[in-house]
Amino acid sequence: MISSRDLKTGRILPGNNLIYGYKIKYLGPNWSQPRWLVDGQWTSVVPDKDRPQRRKQLAAYYSMETPYFKKMFNKMKKSRHKVEFESWKELLEHWHQQRAIYGMRCPITGDLMTMIRKMEKGNQGVRTRTNISPDRLLSSMNYTKQNVLFVTVEFNLAKGPLKGHRVHHLFNSQIADNYLKILRERFPGMEYEDE
Repeated sequence: MISSRDLKTGRILPGNNLIYGYKIKYLGPNWSQPRWLVDGQWTSVVPDKDRPQRRKQLAAYYSMETPYFKKMFNKMKKSRHKVEFESWKELLEHWHQQRAIYGMRCPITGDLMTMIRKMEKGNQGVRTRTNISPDRLLSSMNYTKQNVLFVTVEFNLAKGPLKGHRVHHLFNSQIADNYLKILRERFPGMEYEDE
């Protein structure tokens, strides 16, 4: 008899032991190695027929606000720059404060910002140019409430480690003026004039 086990408890699962439409059993220590019965052979590879659907489910989940900002916070923590937000909840609260002022529009470009997560093979994310991205206004500084502004991925990538005085050389005057205005509001007393 083929029996499937719960990975956490080790108990035998009731029912027909079907996952992805195939019989399954678990091997190894703590029953941590699943095997699927495909065409009469036990295999450790999940059959491909349901993977696209699973990727869509993951993409839909990560496109919701809470998981989106959890993932953003975890990615920020891997950066070489220090993150002064205590948790993803504090980062999310910072987003809510910005959204109360600017809505879902990028404060620099005016583009509508999104939280679209697309998943490719290997569950790797795909960049969406209009997605929300945490920009460090002054690239040499850490991720702080004063220094983080949520902008589109497209602007954040285009800006890179830009110095304030170079903004008019790289962007049209509307975008440059919006950027410098916010920079002056966040960091009063600093000079950002063109060379």
